[in-house]
Amino acid sequence: NHVANTMSSPYYRFDSVDDLINLGSDANLDDIFDNGGTVAGWIRPLSVGNDSGRIVDKSKWLLHQKLESGGFTKLQLYVTFSGNDGYWHTDAIIPNDKWTHIAVTYDNSSVSNNAVFYINGVSVTVTEEGTPTGTRDTDASESLYIGNKADGSRGFDGFMSGIQLWNKEISSSEAKELYSGASVEYKYKGANQTELISSTNNRTFAGTSNWENENFNSFDSSGDLTITASAVNQQVRLHSAYLPTTAGKRYRLTFDVANIVSSFTFKAYDGSPTYGTVDSNGTGQSIEWTAEDAGGLRIYSNATNSSADFDNFSLVPIGAVAEYDGSGIASDKWFDKSGNDLHGDVTSA
Repeated sequence: NHVANTMSSPYYRFDSVDDLINLGSDANLDDIFDNGGTVAGWIRPLSVGNDSGRIVDKSKWLLHQKLESGGFTKLQLYVTFSGNDGYWHTDAIIPNDKWTHIAVTYDNSSVSNNAVFYINGVSVTVTEEGTPTGTRDTDASESLYIGNKADGSRGFDGFMSGIQLWNKEISSSEAKELYSGASVEYKYKGANQTELISSTNNRTFAGTSNWENENFNSFDSSGDLTITASAVNQQVRLHSAYLPTTAGKRYRLTFDVANIVSSFTFKAYDGSPTYGTVDSNGTGQSIEWTAEDAGGLRIYSNATNSSADFDNFSLVPIGAVAEYDGSGIASDKWFDKSGNDLHGDVTSA
């Protein structure tokens, strides 16, 4: 392993007793697994820690070590739900006293989804020990801790560096790039959980919205966005003033769809590029794209009988919402370089 014991300082040493870093409960750290999220970083454990040492803990979800055997430990993601909790773990493959890059992705929008674990850039076998039921518990009021839980009773024993939190599931190629030392790409820089469709009426249609009908046969934006076509390529649109983006940045649009007939295509305001196609009912559906302009959106009918009710639109920039590396390490703070200023308060580490 070319990174074993060769990580350049600085990094944090956790003693498994009372060391921890408190990142607080900022909204940018809330519910990062909604529609997909990722936790990544470098760890060099010296043991399993104090009763399954925490790597990251936000009360309603936690990433931790488990069951040391022969100098190796398992890695587990635990997520609480309204019914049964969900938890997934690797085999005992995390070595003691060697630097290992980890990246764990998960999307809590469906209880059938499983976590994916990348170890040194490679996807590994995962066991679903607990199958979730119900809906995920929100962690919006909870502080996020690195290296322990809030009361100091689950301390990590070893070293950590380069911890990142993403509000998207990174791909296998992106996991490999992070392991290889690549910086966060420009399109993922500056991501946060800020709603970009600022007008509630443009999202939920509780009042008069700024959506405009170009040529749909039937258009009603009271209560929801109900559109019915009589020809292919009929359109509704929302101007960039009400759905702003920055060229080169990555975005996720979520929405609900009901009573759909045939399908619709989502495109940039100018008609190109295409962002995605919608052909089924469902809540919390999502489309992701890298912006090429200042924003706006058009929805096109794909058939002469296309019709649907759209509601609860939301747009956020996606990528690394928190990023901690050696350049941000200080005795009392681990400084966030994502741009969101989610600096962690250091206790003892």
